[in-house]
Amino acid sequence: MNNRIIDLMFTTPITVYPTESKDSAGDRVESTPINVYGYVYDEVIVITNDLGEKEVSTRQIYLPLDVVSSIKTSYRVSCLDSDKARIIKRQEYRGRRSRTLIGVLYLP
Repeated sequence: MNNRIIDLMFTTPITVYPTESKDSAGDRVESTPINVYGYVYDEVIVITNDLGEKEVSTRQIYLPLDVVSSIKTSYRVSCLDSDKARIIKRQEYRGRRSRTLIGVLYLP
């Protein structure tokens, strides 16, 4: 993707909270948060999550290729009024030569 387009499109600050393995209480342990920039789009859509269940997503976050490939669905995300929201689904869109161009995180 063109760097000029990336600079114009991805302007909303987003904090990603990586989670590690579960502790003895069954809670996931958070590591150091990562600050990135993305494009936030609010639309109500029905998404099929990784378990095959239908869920409603009210916010989608578009991220550049170098960021989205490092985010797992077990992570939490904060942006605008979403505070440590879980990720319903993570999806990558590929271009020529199967290279990831952009990714989407679907939030509740």
